[in-house]
Amino acid sequence: MAGEARSSAHNKSNPTSLRLSADLERRLRHLAALKGTSYQTLMKEFVLERVYEEEKRLGVV
Repeated sequence: MAGEARSSAHNKSNPTSLRLSADLERRLRHLAALKGTSYQTLMKEFVLERVYEEEKRLGVV
């Protein structure tokens, strides 16, 4: 049970703010629509993938 509490706390999202150019937002929205998801979800996936790649490159994971 303690592992479940820790797991759900680990997955909690924190709101953040990011300024994007109008063109980048338009492109993100277009890609998200093609994938059937929201652009915020798509951005979160992109950031997660990039962080993982950097961690691999630096030998963190």
